[in-house]
Amino acid sequence: MYHADELNFTKIEEHSKARQNPHVGGADGCVFSSQLKGKYKDEWVVGTGATACVWIAKKGGNPVAIKIAKGNGHQAEWQKECREMQQLRLDACTGGKESQQLAEAFLPTCLEVGQAGSDAYYVMQAAGTTGIADGAKKLKNNIPVQKAVFAQTVGAVYALHGIGWTHNDLHGHNIVMDNSNDIALIDFGEIKGHHRGLGYKHDVNSIWRWAAVLGNCPAKAQYPRLMKSFFSKKSKAELTERSQALLKCMKNKWKADAEFLKAFEVALTESIKITEDQHVEGLFRTKFIQKHLPALQNVYPWDGDGKCKASGLQVKKHVAAAPKKMGTGRPTKGDKVKELATGKCAEIIKDDKDPMSPYKIQYEDGTIKRQFLRVVQVAWASECA
Repeated sequence: MYHADELNFTKIEEHSKARQNPHVGGADGCVFSSQLKGKYKDEWVVGTGATACVWIAKKGGNPVAIKIAKGNGHQAEWQKECREMQQLRLDACTGGKESQQLAEAFLPTCLEVGQAGSDAYYVMQAAGTTGIADGAKKLKNNIPVQKAVFAQTVGAVYALHGIGWTHNDLHGHNIVMDNSNDIALIDFGEIKGHHRGLGYKHDVNSIWRWAAVLGNCPAKAQYPRLMKSFFSKKSKAELTERSQALLKCMKNKWKADAEFLKAFEVALTESIKITEDQHVEGLFRTKFIQKHLPALQNVYPWDGDGKCKASGLQVKKHVAAAPKKMGTGRPTKGDKVKELATGKCAEIIKDDKDPMSPYKIQYEDGTIKRQFLRVVQVAWASECA
């Protein structure tokens, strides 16, 4: 389970009734309205939070995520976010064939926000299953896939920047990967567009961060997680040194050519300066990115009520992963669990068999900690198995 309050769909595409069980304690307060049953099929709750539940379902054979509010007061906020997401996709349609194809490949959108009885609900196209922060760990020895994932990340950011939008929140669980290592962007709550003042773009620092992580680059090339002030002269000097270390890593590990390195240096420099245009297009157009970018597919079709003509991309079929034997019931000693707040995987090394007593769990880095049942889950999530 994960927190539904954040509308994070990274765990929903491949789940089904046959593969999972409700978390211990049940789906607290989650009810799938009878009014929605006529529109969406095979519904199954996968996340609960203090204010909402998230379900997966199917419409026309495609997976969707449905967030249903607990209580009142959400519909207006959700409608605003949905309008912006759909406006983004309409801008992609009017931006030309390439813009529309990039959006169809990388940008799932809101399908509708409505009211079913007393419940507000929010429907979105379901994206991949694994955040890039976790996915990168599995690719340490697979340089071709590292390059492909990075090229898609650049393409996904350019899908926004190329039509005058910026994401502004591309942390490790808002860039997601599916079972084919295809990328999508999710959680558009912080997006900004030209129609309401674009402001400064902060997405290139995320391209930097995930390039360094995917390439397994040294610490001195990583984008810093914490810095007192990104505006100070000392901080900018440190960032410049780190950017040069990243470029060296890209050259050595990925055999990146001079054209790419120059374009990336320009983008990194503009990111350090925090300028409005961070030249993502120049990076996207390089031969290196185009060579390693997989063929685009129409993963997130949306016609905007007839306002978007067919772009010509082949529609990608959603193929469910092979069923795996997953943990059920109450986890106990030897089970793999995941900490809900951080997403960290761990193993239960002591269980007193008392629901009111905390487990003793050991994280993958060897750290041992006590955690209560309510903050961990049986790891039917594949990355902890």
